[in-house]
Amino acid sequence: MKTRIFSLRFSPTEEGFQTKDLDNFMKDSDIISVSDHFFLHEGHPWLCLIVSYREDNRRNDVPISSKHVSTQSEVKKDWRDTLDDERKQIFDLLRHWRAVKSQKDGLPPYVILTNRQVAEIVQANVTSVADLRKIDGIGDGKIQRFGNDILAILQQVKQITQNIEGVVDGEL
Repeated sequence: MKTRIFSLRFSPTEEGFQTKDLDNFMKDSDIISVSDHFFLHEGHPWLCLIVSYREDNRRNDVPISSKHVSTQSEVKKDWRDTLDDERKQIFDLLRHWRAVKSQKDGLPPYVILTNRQVAEIVQANVTSVADLRKIDGIGDGKIQRFGNDILAILQQVKQITQNIEGVVDGEL
């Protein structure tokens, strides 16, 4: 595992942070986790990202061992496909929220949550902040910034599901 730090300056003309270097970096790396820190420097907003990653050797024509291939395929898998049909719908809702939130905040979506984290939240049936903390890569910063939204969405999904089951059972 390696670590790289990106300092992204807010661009008023683009209405977001300048992510060109980060986006190029992402093409050749497998991101494990991202920590973000906002700060002001000389009155300008900046976003500092601390990225933990593995290099994606498949794109560099470097021979890799069969053990490394399985690790890479595990990292690159489609996390949505690991879920049953009901959980895929929740996964899609959380990804939609993430897309809207990232657009509003001028952040890349993977800074908010990676697809792996979204899948793990759904798979674990998260219902509390303590449950969120159990997800690798979700710490106090993400919980403080996004935890309430995530838990509210999951609670609404749970309530809707209970209401539907009540209708089907003739209880409502």
